[in-house]
Amino acid sequence: MITILILFVLIAIFEWRSQAIEQHSKKNLVSVLLFIAAIMLTTETLYLLKDSFHLAVLIETLFSPLEHAIVGKSP
Repeated sequence: MITILILFVLIAIFEWRSQAIEQHSKKNLVSVLLFIAAIMLTTETLYLLKDSFHLAVLIETLFSPLEHAIVGKSP
């Protein structure tokens, strides 16, 4: 978990310096840093929930009604 955080901090620092050197607008810099923060939070959350979060269960829950509408079988 610390490794993920360190990698994202390094990416953020690299992007911040790159944006500053190339004289991009503040709006562009803020949008890039917010995107990095959102992806970092998503990655950390998935790492914490890796034992209880199962993608197959999520997909089954989302597409089960569609499958039952197409096939016509009850659960």
